[in-house]
Amino acid sequence: MKAREYHLLFPIDINEKINARIAKIAHAVKKNDISVF
Repeated sequence: MKAREYHLLFPIDINEKINARIAKIAHAVKKNDISVF
């Protein structure tokens, strides 16, 4: 899937929420806390 098609399917606001969740998980993994999953 091309980046342009991806952005058409997923608006920026949803993308921001996904990025926030990824950041949250990455932070938890850094602290070795697997309870997020």
